[in-house]
Amino acid sequence: MAQPPLEGGRYLLLMLAWRLYELYVAGIVLEALGELGYSVEKADANRFVLTRDNEAVELLLNSDMEGSRLLSVDSDKETAKKARGRPDISLWKIKDGERKGLLVIECKFSDSPPYLTAGRFKAMAYLYEYGAQLGALVFPESLIARGGPMMMRTRGPGACGIS
Repeated sequence: MAQPPLEGGRYLLLMLAWRLYELYVAGIVLEALGELGYSVEKADANRFVLTRDNEAVELLLNSDMEGSRLLSVDSDKETAKKARGRPDISLWKIKDGERKGLLVIECKFSDSPPYLTAGRFKAMAYLYEYGAQLGALVFPESLIARGGPMMMRTRGPGACGIS
């Protein structure tokens, strides 16, 4: 977040730890896909398309998605559109030009059990809202060393068909 200029025309840049953590996790996902042989074909502000042979994967960061079960709120479609969930990271398998399997990832830069529990329920809400095949709650590893909660997973690896 940029602030007004300081003396001498310099700027102060404020970095938000939770936002950096989301980008860090997205970087890990992109690196893992690269290790599986995928390469970035197209990149926009919040969207990456990766390809391998005749396969494609689309990664979205905090983006609106089609396919929400939330169609209207009190018969108001615009309010529903604003109220739809925006997962931190969404990973779609694209087959024959259509989005097929969906993985949603909720990132929490926290060690607060109530906050992580809320994140778990948020991830489960995304699973239901978008009909995702797989969901995960990701948080810093330091919690695992202290016996804290582990990553939530609804199905085994490859449930979205990404391998």
